[in-house]
Amino acid sequence: MSPDEMAPYQVAADKCVAKAWLAKWQGSNGNLGSEQTSLEGKRKAKRAKRQELFGSLAIDKAKGTAYGWAVGYRTQTEADEAAQGQCASKSGSCTRVMWFKNSCASYAIDAAKASTAYGWAYAKTKGEADSRALQECQTKGGSTAQCLIRVWGCTSD
Repeated sequence: MSPDEMAPYQVAADKCVAKAWLAKWQGSNGNLGSEQTSLEGKRKAKRAKRQELFGSLAIDKAKGTAYGWAVGYRTQTEADEAAQGQCASKSGSCTRVMWFKNSCASYAIDAAKASTAYGWAYAKTKGEADSRALQECQTKGGSTAQCLIRVWGCTSD
C-alpha cells in the first residue's frame, strides 16, 4: 500500500488512541492518572537521593600536611570514616575538621617548606570554596604566593 492508501487507516488509529486517552483522562477527574503521579514521585525520589551526598576532611592538625578526603558518600558517617581512615594511614593524630553536604569544599596548604598554615572551606561553588580556603590559609600565616589548593571536591551534581 502507498502512503496515500494508508492515510485513512492512520486516521482511524489516531482516533482510537485519542479516545482511549480522553476516557482515561475523564476517569481521573482531570488528572493524568496514577501512572503519571507515580512517575513524578519516582523522579522526585531520585532527585532527593541524588542530593544526599556528603564529604569530609580529616587532617593532622600538628602539621596540616597529612589529610584524608572523602567526597560523594551517602551518609556523613561514611564520609567521616573514609576521610579519617585515609588520614590515619599517613599520620596517627588526625581529626575531622569539616564535613559538607550538597556543596563544594576545598583544602589549602602553604607549600613553603616547614610551614604549618592551612585552611579549608565549603561553599555552593568550587570557586567560592577555593577562595575561602586560600583566605583562611593566609589568615593562619601562609603567604599569598604559597597557599595552594591541595584538594577539592563537590558533592552536588
